[in-house]
Amino acid sequence: MPHCFQLTRKGCAEPSKLFEVDEHICAHFGWPVDKVKYTHAWFDTIGLALACGHSFNKIAKDIFTDGPLHEITLFLSREYSADAWREWR
Repeated sequence: MPHCFQLTRKGCAEPSKLFEVDEHICAHFGWPVDKVKYTHAWFDTIGLALACGHSFNKIAKDIFTDGPLHEITLFLSREYSADAWREWR
């Protein structure tokens, strides 16, 4: 059963494309965009935590408490809302 998540930029009605979220993160922090990988593997780490039902607050306080992933989590929490669900088969 897949665990899924999506991010919607605050003030927007439609979910954001994840590559655009990555570009937004990179622009904010002044990091180069990698056309193959998400910066600091945020999708595989923060994204997984969101898909498993953790909130931005829990991720920032209990999982990534410092470093780039902590800063990305705080940025995402200010700029996006997250939705998570499971797909039953």
